[in-house]
Amino acid sequence: MSDKPYKIVFSGKVKANQEIDTVKNNLVLMLNLTPERVESMFSGKEIVIKRFETLAAAQLRQIKLEKAGIICQIKKHGEEKRREKPRQKEENILEKFADTLKKAVSKNRFRK
Repeated sequence: MSDKPYKIVFSGKVKANQEIDTVKNNLVLMLNLTPERVESMFSGKEIVIKRFETLAAAQLRQIKLEKAGIICQIKKHGEEKRREKPRQKEENILEKFADTLKKAVSKNRFRK
């Protein structure tokens, strides 16, 4: 496990009431980045802005970033892997239900 298990991720989304150029300028100032680097952050791909040792520290930075106008999330190391398993299980259940429904319809079990 990483020394800094919490990370703030950003995928280019801006709060509804914010102008994109203002938000980009805010990030240039807040993160000490070049305008070109900030522009690349708005590609739509998920990027890690910063890693933290504690959830509290990550939450404080998230608040500051959201005040600057972006929408970001805190993720814990390994969280993505845990989320895949329930989705796969859910998909299997849906597939089984669809197969059962097809069989019932083909046998004409649904009559009025």
